Amino acid sequence: MDVINIRYANFCALFERYKAEHPHVAAHGSVKKFSEFIETSERQVSFLRTRTRNIGPSTARRIEDVFGLQHGWMDVRHDLQTEPRTLSEQRFIEIMLAIYRKNPELALLRATQMLGDQLSEQAPTGRAAAKTRLPMSKRNPN
Repeated sequence: MDVINIRYANFCALFERYKAEHPHVAAHGSVKKFSEFIETSERQVSFLRTRTRNIGPSTARRIEDVFGLQHGWMDVRHDLQTEPRTLSEQRFIEIMLAIYRKNPELALLRATQMLGDQLSEQAPTGRAAAKTRLPMSKRNPN
């Protein structure tokens, strides 16, 4: 993927992130509010969203500055599925990381326990559980 397509994908992801973090903004007004947020015209944002114009270096840097992203962030592919989408997700990750950094072993143990508890609550029972088990011939003998 070239830098033009990467910037476009990142721009779209940031626009969606902005909308998620500002649910009070009506759908029809989101372009206007987003354009004000990134300090550009509504027309420019519409051009960028429809790919009528490419996102140049200066626009990319301005967007990075407004979002508090590091220089060059717009030029690199990101899997925004794993990055925080909201401020509350970001805060949760910061808290968990602080806990992990204080005591990694304990943090991993607790997280694994919580995950195990959550998964066991969702585990199928009865006939559904029997269907998900491996046949004896395919199970690991060890």
